[in-house]
Amino acid sequence: MATLDFAGLAAQLQVGREIEFACHGIRYSITNRAGYWQFCRNSEPVSVEMLAPFEDRRTLIARLATRTLEGIPLPQLFDQGLVDPDSLCIL
Repeated sequence: MATLDFAGLAAQLQVGREIEFACHGIRYSITNRAGYWQFCRNSEPVSVEMLAPFEDRRTLIARLATRTLEGIPLPQLFDQGLVDPDSLCIL
């Protein structure tokens, strides 16, 4: 899959698509479960963060825009191509 910048990520989430990706060898997902957007690390239930109700995509994007992974803002990770493009899956 080609690279995806943060604006592209936001556009996919706005229409209800779920995203899986890896960065620095760690897998992450942004998925809908039980009516809530969740951010998960390595698909581990203990690392799930509830982001927003499924219909509240504005809050979802706002929360992701301020989220950091390993001290790097999520938008920067996507915009600078630091996400492993082979791991990117849009569901």
